[in-house]
Amino acid sequence: MAFDRVPGILGARAAIKENKLAWAIITGNPTMSDSLALFHATHANLATGGGSVLAEAGLSAGRTAMRKQTDPDGTILNLVPKILIVPAALETTAYRNVVASVSPSSAAGVSPFQGLLEVIVEPILDADSALSWYLAADLGQIDMLEHAYLSGQSGPAVQTFYDAKFDGVLYRVLHDFGVAPIDFRGLFKSAGS
Repeated sequence: MAFDRVPGILGARAAIKENKLAWAIITGNPTMSDSLALFHATHANLATGGGSVLAEAGLSAGRTAMRKQTDPDGTILNLVPKILIVPAALETTAYRNVVASVSPSSAAGVSPFQGLLEVIVEPILDADSALSWYLAADLGQIDMLEHAYLSGQSGPAVQTFYDAKFDGVLYRVLHDFGVAPIDFRGLFKSAGS
């Protein structure tokens, strides 16, 4: 029955909204508590220019920058990049350079990143840039973004009401959540140009 599908559709739309807001943090590059943008040269988590193209040299530079990140006391964190995030336009390039055992961009022909990075393709990123790509640390190493629900909810709540006045069914979705950046050190952006 068509009405049985409505709660599922509403829940799916809520998940899409959460996803859009999380990626808006990344592409919006908000100001952090130190008055600098999330991705900034001073944070050592932003690459621009020719070396930022998604290829072995760019990935290597990003990995090195993340490993050299320090905490406020100057202690080297040795953050390990685990996730490569790309727009849909770079999906094939990402898989060619990261997942494939043979890489055309590597002088030796063997990809030094095989098995080290998980590729996440996010088409929302294409609207911001079809060339920019990101690295993220292992989620267990450092907090990067906070995604939370109000009052301990675990997701959207869909309520169904029968309205005798209109002889119909009303649906209400309660969806209280937020997304905020926590720490710039676990993220790296490469402009890809």
